[in-house]
Amino acid sequence: MTAFLIRHAEANDVLALHELGIAVTRDGRGVVFTVDDLMAGGPRAAGRIAESLDPATRDGTLVLVAVVDGDIVGNASVQRAKASFTRHVGVFSVEVHPVQQHRGIGRALLRACVEWAKARGIERLELYTRQDNERARALYESEGFSQESARVRFLRLPDGQYVDDIVYVRFL
Repeated sequence: MTAFLIRHAEANDVLALHELGIAVTRDGRGVVFTVDDLMAGGPRAAGRIAESLDPATRDGTLVLVAVVDGDIVGNASVQRAKASFTRHVGVFSVEVHPVQQHRGIGRALLRACVEWAKARGIERLELYTRQDNERARALYESEGFSQESARVRFLRLPDGQYVDDIVYVRFL
């Protein structure tokens, strides 16, 4: 099995990050968007990704990528809250390409983000995940995150079924 590398995302990663988002969304597990949602953004979606990577605008934001054989197969981010009274809070997110899961990539990205957050004085790291995303929930709980609350019936799937969104928190 080929090793993976974790590095800071760069401006030339925008297209690969957009394609990763589409692959994860097509897989359907744990997502809140459809591929149509992502594609509807068109160039604007790529622009939002590019903006998140621009050093001039990303104060308090970390974006990491996982790379295998030159291809981006995962990414994670922490965004520090901007308001003065919540600067100790960061919001974490992660995604790994479906064919690259079960290799420790998500865990490695998560741990790197936690270390970055600690080094910057972030004390509360939170994330949101679907209640039915059992693998992700197991990962978060094994890394010290605790369920804080649930946004009940937050998602309505195409078949009409509702899914709760779980808020997880880890105090650093």
